[in-house]
Amino acid sequence: MDAIGGVRRRLTSDEEGFTIVEILVAAFIVVIGSLAVFMSLATSIRGVQRSKEVQQGVSVAQREMERVRAEPFAGIGLTGNLTRVSEAASPLSRVSAGGTEFNVNRSGTARSLPLVTTGTLANKVEGVRSPDGTEATVYRFVVCEETGVSQCSAKRIVIDVQTVPQKNQVSYKHGYYELQSTVTKTGG
Repeated sequence: MDAIGGVRRRLTSDEEGFTIVEILVAAFIVVIGSLAVFMSLATSIRGVQRSKEVQQGVSVAQREMERVRAEPFAGIGLTGNLTRVSEAASPLSRVSAGGTEFNVNRSGTARSLPLVTTGTLANKVEGVRSPDGTEATVYRFVVCEETGVSQCSAKRIVIDVQTVPQKNQVSYKHGYYELQSTVTKTGG
């Protein structure tokens, strides 16, 4: 019996409606299609949340950089020593083991410069909030651009911002956002 004959016989018979197998197949197709739509929606929502986080992290870093650059040159430095951590997701992993140098290259070749530890800036500030309420931790590093000089006349400011994961994102590993700028003794 061929398929076309079966369809003709069914159309001409008095039977109406669908068989249970046809209903199950149709329901299965609808469920698979719905799952695909919901999964893509969830992925889109996560992407929007991460984009928002990036924007807020960069916004906090820019605001902090402007604030530090407004300080008098002599005050641009850290208030104490830094301690290296081994966790690569932390900017403190770029501090030398002795806490006296900082690698200004985030990736690639190392370029460690001496930290400036005579100033008014705290090296870590927790609980900083962006305009939308995103919480972040701000790390500040100040290094002397000129090695081997007694008085530093060019300082590089490195601002790293790491957003704090929200309650629904505790398993997501947050990176940090970084801005660097150089100030000189003669100008800002």
